[in-house]
Amino acid sequence: MIDLEGSRNNKKKVIKISLFLLVIVVIISVIGILLMKYNVEGETNLPFELKEILIISSADANEIENGEKRWNLDILQNNDIYIEIKKNNYYNGNEELKNVTIENINYISKPQIGEPHIYKPTQEGDFTYIYSDEYISNDILEYSVTGSNNIKKMELANDGGLVTFSSCSKNIAQYVSDEDTEIKYDGSLLQKVNINEEQLKYSLGFDIIIETVSEKKYKASITLDIPMDNFINDGLAKKEIKDNEKIIFKRI
Repeated sequence: MIDLEGSRNNKKKVIKISLFLLVIVVIISVIGILLMKYNVEGETNLPFELKEILIISSADANEIENGEKRWNLDILQNNDIYIEIKKNNYYNGNEELKNVTIENINYISKPQIGEPHIYKPTQEGDFTYIYSDEYISNDILEYSVTGSNNIKKMELANDGGLVTFSSCSKNIAQYVSDEDTEIKYDGSLLQKVNINEEQLKYSLGFDIIIETVSEKKYKASITLDIPMDNFINDGLAKKEIKDNEKIIFKRI
C-alpha cells in the first residue's frame, strides 16, 4: 500500500531544502556582486579625497669640485610630484585627518639611462629639494597633520594640503666644457650631452594611505609614467592629472 502521507512529507522536505539552497545561492551571488563592485569602484564616499596630481619634469646638475674646466656638471633628471588631498564636503560624517603616507614605492620599469630614487623635501635654504644621498627615502614617506600646510616640513593642515616628493634619476651624464658663458639648469642640459626623453622614461608605482583620527585607513595604488614629454626642448614640462576616477581607494 502506498504511503501518501510519507510521500507528501518527503516532497515538503525537498521543497524546503531547495528553497534554502536557493536563498544561500542568492545571498552568495549578491555578496559576490557587491565585492566585484567594490573592487572596481572602491570607496565612493571618502572623508578626504585626492583632488589633483601635478608632475613637473625638468633637469638639474650637481657641480663637481676641483674640475679643470669652467663647467664640470653631474646631470640629473628630476620629477617633482605634488598630490593634493582635500576634505570631501559631500562626506556624510565628521572625520579628522590624522596623516598621509606614501609606501610600497617601486619602479615598474626603469630608464635606459640613470638610476631613479625618491627624495623627500629639505628644510635647508630656499630649495625644496637637494639631490644628495641624505634626502633619499625609497621606503616610506609620512606627512603629519599639524594645523597648517608646510611642504618642506611634510606637514598638512586639518583639511588636507599638498603631499610632495621628487623622483630623480642620477648618474645620467657629465658635462665638461669651457665653451658656455652661462648655463640654464633645466631640461636643456640634456641637449648638451645628446640624451633624449625616451632614454629617460620609466614608470613609478606607489601606494598612498589616508588615515583619519578615528583610525580608518584608505589605500590606493598609483602608477605614474615619467618624465613628461617635451621637457628637454622646453626646459620644463608640467602635467595636471585631475581625472582621478582610475585611482581607487579601499578600506584597509
